[in-house]
Amino acid sequence: MQGFDAKDIDDLVVEGAICLMEKIGLAIEDKVKKSNKDEQKTQLSNIMKRFEELNSDKCKEISNRVKLLIKNMFANQKSGWQKTKDLNDAGPKTKKEIQDEMAAKQQKMQ
Repeated sequence: MQGFDAKDIDDLVVEGAICLMEKIGLAIEDKVKKSNKDEQKTQLSNIMKRFEELNSDKCKEISNRVKLLIKNMFANQKSGWQKTKDLNDAGPKTKKEIQDEMAAKQQKMQ
């Protein structure tokens, strides 16, 4: 990979970057579209190109599982970050909701 040694590429680091993009990709793209600054567009483009490089067959340092996560992230982006919107719209769960879910799981297991 250009500019990176194999020791710089790690599944955990890439997976963390994917999780971050899944969470904030929508907000970043919205900010870039509103700002009309070429520098920000270039930076976002470079980030996505880097994910494409990591997802390519040339990159042997990344596991197939992480490559699948990258593919899913691109699908989420292509859908207008719909998965991210759905997760964000749900909001945080209340303590009661979590307790009810846990009780339902325990009943299901028995």
